[in-house]
Amino acid sequence: FHHAAAKSYQKVLAHFEPRFLLGLTATPDRMDGADVYALCDNNVAFQMHFTSAINEGFLTPFHYYGIHDVIDYSQLRRMGRKYDAMELEQAQIDRAVSENIYAAWSKHRQTKTIGFCSSIRQAEYLAQTFREMGHQAIALTGQTVNRRERIQEFEQGTLEIVFTVDLFNEGVDIPKVDTLLFCRPTESIAIYTQQIGRGLRLANEKSHCVIIDLIGNYKNVETKLMLLGTVKDKLKRGDKEPITPPKGCIIEFDTQALNIIHRMRQPNQRKLRLIESYEQLKLDLGRRPTYVEIGQLTAVPTGYKQEWGSYVGFLKEQ
Repeated sequence: FHHAAAKSYQKVLAHFEPRFLLGLTATPDRMDGADVYALCDNNVAFQMHFTSAINEGFLTPFHYYGIHDVIDYSQLRRMGRKYDAMELEQAQIDRAVSENIYAAWSKHRQTKTIGFCSSIRQAEYLAQTFREMGHQAIALTGQTVNRRERIQEFEQGTLEIVFTVDLFNEGVDIPKVDTLLFCRPTESIAIYTQQIGRGLRLANEKSHCVIIDLIGNYKNVETKLMLLGTVKDKLKRGDKEPITPPKGCIIEFDTQALNIIHRMRQPNQRKLRLIESYEQLKLDLGRRPTYVEIGQLTAVPTGYKQEWGSYVGFLKEQ
């Protein structure tokens, strides 16, 4: 139902006059600011986050491994909400980067993996790298011929890993997928949520889903981590879990990834991060966020009063 904000869907909705309209979607919060809730008169009949669904036993638990991303994203140009596609691709098509991804996958993987990439070229490059390491891997994109047959091969176990570009975000149900490999920076929290959902389906002989995620100094790192559990306000020395996970789940970060999270939380970085957090949410919503929305939807929800006296003071200065 999150597509219902599109003009083509609006024509269908305008044709009917139901007494009650029920919209079903896993991702109601669109990143372009379109208001899906308004289409149902803001009547939310029921909602459940995937972490709550895990606690209830409706979805499989996850074992999350945050792996250090060797790319320095501070050197890449930003184009609106996203990194410059050519600069990002050039940084990703690198032997050290692919070897880092392969090492993490080899250590944590299970049997059936979807790898999410930024571009077709990256997907093909990683598939080639994994084949050279002796694994059955392919790139599955919008340009792939006989996609249905390749998906069947993946379901039947002929293929170990499929690298894709926004092809498995929705509309694909392969319950036996037990490993997710994120080979790209998270630029859309909505899409990241959809992609996590590809691995959380219940299946026979599947105890959990492994999530292998690259953690670098890119935007949205802390925002996406909030999806996985309850973020701890303070990290104690030696604490390897900055997030309290749902029941039956595991969240671990390697030392370098944890250092990135620590650096982002330094007091001297707070003012800059508050500004960036506000600007990102404003871009996502397509309007100025309210103070309540700042508290609910950003990775850095507090500090405006300490730094600017009030949220209004922050808005006035900015």
